[in-house]
Amino acid sequence: MISTAFTILILSALVFLLLKKYNFKKYKFEASRDVYFDSIEDKHSIEYIKQYVTNNNLESCYLIHGTFVGDDPLLLFQLLDKLNLPFINSLTKKFRKVILSGGERINKDIGNFTSFHKKILNQILPTQLFHWDSGNNHNSRVKASFKLLKNLSNSNEKSILIISHSHGGQVCALLTQLIYSTEFRKKIQYLYPGFNYEKDEIKKLRKMNITFITLGMPPRYKFVINNKIKLIQVINHRRSDYFSGKLNGIINTKDGDYIQKIGVEGSDFTTKNILNQKLDNILDRGQDLEKLKKNINRKYRFDAQGKILLIDLKDNSSYPNFLLTLFGHGSYTKKEIFLPLLEKAFKYLS
Repeated sequence: MISTAFTILILSALVFLLLKKYNFKKYKFEASRDVYFDSIEDKHSIEYIKQYVTNNNLESCYLIHGTFVGDDPLLLFQLLDKLNLPFINSLTKKFRKVILSGGERINKDIGNFTSFHKKILNQILPTQLFHWDSGNNHNSRVKASFKLLKNLSNSNEKSILIISHSHGGQVCALLTQLIYSTEFRKKIQYLYPGFNYEKDEIKKLRKMNITFITLGMPPRYKFVINNKIKLIQVINHRRSDYFSGKLNGIINTKDGDYIQKIGVEGSDFTTKNILNQKLDNILDRGQDLEKLKKNINRKYRFDAQGKILLIDLKDNSSYPNFLLTLFGHGSYTKKEIFLPLLEKAFKYLS
């Protein structure tokens, strides 16, 4: 619990330092025709959500959290697990559960999927929370994608919904590459000899219809999109163009989601894991300050993949509220916003 609060404070400081030094510039940009502007509404229809689920034969839902709200955000238990001692493994499993429950009590519904989200969606379709360590690096996301692939391959469902927040979206993008890109799978398996899968598993997953809704996903990894994959990127946004605003509005969340802007290539935390360095050559430059400077300065609000919903979550204020909204990045999962936002996403997916 202490580590979660400490992480939020460190993240807040980084946001201020980065945005203070590197203002955003406008560049000419040709966006996909599937880009929509909208604003959240107080009222929502759970019946509409149920109808969409029924019409699209969605059989279950996975909720995937983002960085720093998982069961090992500082990657301490990974080191202990390498000892491969039964007593230590049993102890770390218990501590992971403590961290998750503690995180839910501290973070509540700000930038985090909780038992509330699971309970409310279970009224519509079977829903489960998908947890990963939530480390801010390639290796953590890749291992999470392995776990997700195995979970899906063990199910008998033909059509599912996956809702992810922040870098949970990168886990989803990696999943699509593992399923549909033989070349990518070979590169990853070379780095992770322990990643075992059966050809029948891949064939099974290629027959599965997957609808992805990403909330505040920074533009990083690429999705494979085809007739089996639907994607809508939902981004907290208040401007009339595609750009994300300047520093002078960050205190009161003037222009929407600021974390989504800076969680780009180069923003990963440094780790001593050699795999992260090797993954740089496959994915993108994980920890690279110069790359980060460049991307913050020129990157647009999104990459043109799937449909994009730029939606005003109305979380700005006349007083400083950046911690209450986590710089506009934590509002997607708030109880009063989540279902109305889900309804909007389904309407644009239709």
